[in-house]
Amino acid sequence: MKFIHLVGDALESYLRLKLLPGKVLSEDETLKSCRLMMYELYSNAVRHSPGSKVDIIIYFKLNYLAIDIETNGEEFIVRPKDKPGLEIRFPYPDSVLGTNFIVYRDKDEVVNCHVLSDSCLEFSKQKTGGGVTEELEIPDHFGLLLLTSLTNDVKYFRTKSGKNIFSVRKHFPKEAVN
Repeated sequence: MKFIHLVGDALESYLRLKLLPGKVLSEDETLKSCRLMMYELYSNAVRHSPGSKVDIIIYFKLNYLAIDIETNGEEFIVRPKDKPGLEIRFPYPDSVLGTNFIVYRDKDEVVNCHVLSDSCLEFSKQKTGGGVTEELEIPDHFGLLLLTSLTNDVKYFRTKSGKNIFSVRKHFPKEAVN
């Protein structure tokens, strides 16, 4: 975790090079949200995937920022809130392919997990319109709420060779990108 600020600073410097001044809705808010996104990705990689290395790939493509965090540690385990006691592990079995699970729920929002293939998950946030919160402490998969709130696209891949890849995309107006 000792490099978390370095990683955030590097992302901010990169964004200052790629985003045109005055073209993003609020430059300070954009930089803060991207820094928080990077902190969440990096801290999760270090804490929850205790591998021997973390690779960070950052790039712009057309009008979106892409960040891929690659680790060689333990796999991401899905613990659905709507199926208590179930743990979905890689490779994801045929019985769950194409299925949606709720992996985070609070009184205002849920985070859905869609099983795209035997090695890929996609996450999305949805407003619930109110309800009951089950827990008062930070629940499993709370980081997915942060990531789906700060980005436009969140996916997780596990390769057959054991590499974990959390991949996020954040879109910007075309006229804002250098």
